[in-house]
Amino acid sequence: MESASIPSSMKVIDSNPFADCPKLARIDVSENNPEYSTTNGVLFDKEKTALISCPQTMSEVYQMHDGVGKIGDRTFSGCAELTCIAEYKSNGEIEWDLM
Repeated sequence: MESASIPSSMKVIDSNPFADCPKLARIDVSENNPEYSTTNGVLFDKEKTALISCPQTMSEVYQMHDGVGKIGDRTFSGCAELTCIAEYKSNGEIEWDLM
């Protein structure tokens, strides 16, 4: 699976549902979904304060945007080509089971 689409009806994602998808390059979310959104193929909550899933084909450096206060369970699982996860100042909680 190289891409995934989350419909407007999806209301709950507990942790990274794509942790075992090594070819995933992009996650898309319906604009009508009240709970989730994406930026550059990366899955966030609607407010973009919680990073939920990063596609495993992401490589080099991933630069988080300002406002991310929570990194979910296994968010970067399988992202073997990432060399750096850069973050802006964050005042939220961080769950460190990233890989």
